Amino acid sequence: MGGQTPYAALRNMFNKVKPYLSMVSLQFGYAGMFIISMVSLKHGMSNFILATYRHLAAIIIIAPFAFLLERKIRPKMTLPIFLMIVILGFLDYILLDHNPLFVLLYYNLTSATYASAFLNIIPAVTFIMAMIFRLEKINVKKIRSMAKIIGTAITVMGAMVMTLYKGPIIDFVKST
Repeated sequence: MGGQTPYAALRNMFNKVKPYLSMVSLQFGYAGMFIISMVSLKHGMSNFILATYRHLAAIIIIAPFAFLLERKIRPKMTLPIFLMIVILGFLDYILLDHNPLFVLLYYNLTSATYASAFLNIIPAVTFIMAMIFRLEKINVKKIRSMAKIIGTAITVMGAMVMTLYKGPIIDFVKST
């Protein structure tokens, strides 16, 4: 420990594992969200109402942090910025958010496992699209580029294993 107090050593260790704990917590959060969503949809809740509740919960949780931590570094709200936010908000809510997945869950056309796997490959698809549109520069001689390529491959393979594996069915909600 080299003269560090136990508290400082524990804080250093926590700072090193914080990103990993965050990612694991995020995955548990997504899994829980899809299980709760599936239960809500099976009990008759509209997928649009469910998405609206999710957005309201996100605003209530995230807005105070954004207001307190970013109020001095925010750019001025101009009309073009406001219009871009509105357009992206509508596109995200209708097309890009979880609405398509909620519709599939509502009509029992997919499972919570597939929905969770689908969300896990979004960063990989984004990276591939950035490569296609030449927004991402790839140099296979550099370690950062190789890490991105390997991470994308692992993400896609993990999602494929998650959706294609035929294991025992665990039914949290009994269909009646």
